[in-house]
Amino acid sequence: MAAKFFSERASLEILCSMLECVASPNDVLAFALTCRHMADAWHVGNTGVLTVWRIWQEDMPAVEEALIAVRVTELVYDTECQGVPHPESIDPSRFTSNAARPTARELGHVWLLHSLALGLEGTLRSPHGFDDYHLPSGVNWDQQQTPGAEQPERLAEWRVGFHRAAYRCLIAGAVLAYAYSEPLYQCGAQETVNDEQSILLSGFPAYNIEASMEEQDAIFGPFADWLLENILANTAEVAAITDRFDKRQGRAWCCRDLQSDDEDAGSEDELDDGCPVQLKGRAGIDSHAQAHYVAWEVMKMLWQQEHILLSMYNSRFPHHKGQGSSEKSCIIAPFGLFCCAHVDIITPPARYAPQLALDARDPNDSKRPMDIFSVLDIIGPKQDHLSQDAVPAPLELQFFRYFLQKHLGLSFWEDFFDTESRYAIEDGQNWTEFMKCLQLFALDDVPNRWPSKGLSTAAGADFIDGTEFLVKAR
Repeated sequence: MAAKFFSERASLEILCSMLECVASPNDVLAFALTCRHMADAWHVGNTGVLTVWRIWQEDMPAVEEALIAVRVTELVYDTECQGVPHPESIDPSRFTSNAARPTARELGHVWLLHSLALGLEGTLRSPHGFDDYHLPSGVNWDQQQTPGAEQPERLAEWRVGFHRAAYRCLIAGAVLAYAYSEPLYQCGAQETVNDEQSILLSGFPAYNIEASMEEQDAIFGPFADWLLENILANTAEVAAITDRFDKRQGRAWCCRDLQSDDEDAGSEDELDDGCPVQLKGRAGIDSHAQAHYVAWEVMKMLWQQEHILLSMYNSRFPHHKGQGSSEKSCIIAPFGLFCCAHVDIITPPARYAPQLALDARDPNDSKRPMDIFSVLDIIGPKQDHLSQDAVPAPLELQFFRYFLQKHLGLSFWEDFFDTESRYAIEDGQNWTEFMKCLQLFALDDVPNRWPSKGLSTAAGADFIDGTEFLVKAR
């Protein structure tokens, strides 16, 4: 705080008073020269920027994924401003800090994404508390204290998983934008799509609910492979989950094989088939633990992509009516939107919460033909009857279905996307219930926390890994 004050707001009188307290002329000269040399050192060889980056790598959650998101989003935004299709092939591995050192401008955008991720935390909380979510035990519900989805002393650890899932969604939204935008250019769609254009679009894998795995390989495969490697590259967390399986602790109890050994685990019918989670193409004693870790990370992304969209377009804090202030904004390419959005990061009135909120609009200089999300909303329902599933995954979520099947041999519970039938609601394993499960991000090493027992519902668990909503792929 002192450094920020002196560098930004301290008056010259105060700085002069400090100089007057120096004991000798040599000290005055040394003080002045030190300041000058520090300024020079800051700029030489990009030292200042690299120093900030080094510190952020230690202190800022998932900062590497944030940098990748900044860089790939810039590519997508540039094409939108030119009115041409999004980049056809984006390899996220080319946009890491190892591939190219971050610039001062990029660090500014990374900081904005960090602020956006904090805003996503803020939108978890309505003015009346976390009443829309299932929370783990031990979480602070006190309205008069700083709220959070985890215990205050562990909130920094919780943020790593929450923020990383958000950044991965933004990376995915940018990388997969071409698969959804190019067909619009080819069929000439503008403000809406007619029946003829709908038929043309259904010939593209991204707009075909029954596209084969081979067809989806072409548009989803490269990013799915990168995502798998990015997840498994987090060796510290992979080692942690492996240790939990070795010791039968924490999220290891989300595995149905372990539950089948537990006499209190639930009905035998639910567990007879064993655990369906497997990391395809990977062998070794630790592969099952790794498979659960990969599934958990992907299900966090699935949850987060919906939360991002809801947070952007359902702001509880209408700053345009004078009930809050917007001091920051950024351009992102959210998953599900597959095009750029301009997001204001809002500081709401104190009566709501000491948190941030988000509000989105189309970028002023974007020249894309039309909103991809609107097209998906038109075409998707027309294809539902073609699917073998009772209620198929929406077109915008086909990547998750593809990834789970290709790399983990899994698919969604048969009623997962059924949010209307009484059976699905009572079953407690549908999309609505999943989006209430903040235990997906909960820490599993907090005393007196337990997983769900059996497969019937995740609502009563203190932590889950998302496989509660998955079954073996047909």
